[in-house]
Amino acid sequence: MTDNTDKRHAHTLFEAARTWHVRHAHLLDNLPPHELAQVNAFLTPMHFNNGEIVCPPDAHHTKLFFLMEGRVKQYTVTQNGDERILHIFRAGDAFGGLLMGDMEEFSPWIQALDAVKVAMMDEANFKQLVHVAPTACMRLFQYVVEHHVEDVKRLERFIHMKARDRLLLTLIDLSQRIGEPSDDLTAIDPPYTHEELGNMLGLVRTTVSELISELKGLGVIDNQGRKLLIDLRRANQLLNG
Repeated sequence: MTDNTDKRHAHTLFEAARTWHVRHAHLLDNLPPHELAQVNAFLTPMHFNNGEIVCPPDAHHTKLFFLMEGRVKQYTVTQNGDERILHIFRAGDAFGGLLMGDMEEFSPWIQALDAVKVAMMDEANFKQLVHVAPTACMRLFQYVVEHHVEDVKRLERFIHMKARDRLLLTLIDLSQRIGEPSDDLTAIDPPYTHEELGNMLGLVRTTVSELISELKGLGVIDNQGRKLLIDLRRANQLLNG
């Protein structure tokens, strides 16, 4: 490998490191230069347009993705054919079931929500990476554990929350992940139907509709066409009050 190629690899990864540093994952931040080059050698860049499938269920447990640009959603399909959204990932996040082992029973779809750029690593490359870039792998494991702990904490909060607060917490999380500022409010885009929000929360559509009406009456949320607008300040005040 030439010096110029090494420099291009390092530059690409330093750009990625800044993305992850902003998202507080620190996967690539301040890695030794030789590890930066090694990591890049095992990554395959991929691009997807809005609506395209980034990873189908049958490939989920064999791949690891680093999201460089755009947003993707992770979802499953129920026996009734309903889509159940599990998570929204943004630039700087990592996803994929490679580190979960042979857990094929958890096989979600991953779909692009806009123009998406990812760097993909398969199982064979990851096994080689463990030997040549241990610092990067250790940070990856820590990142996965931290997100697991966050999920457990969120689930624990949900168990003890009434339905309205669960909806509020979900809307706050969505607005932070996929929100677009609109005056003093934040627009959730892409929008979600009341049925989709119910699927995320384990609530029936009519209950979600009633809660949305209540929150509108309190001045917490509003509509702009199909988009749902949320006043984050009021939402947090109501949630914490």
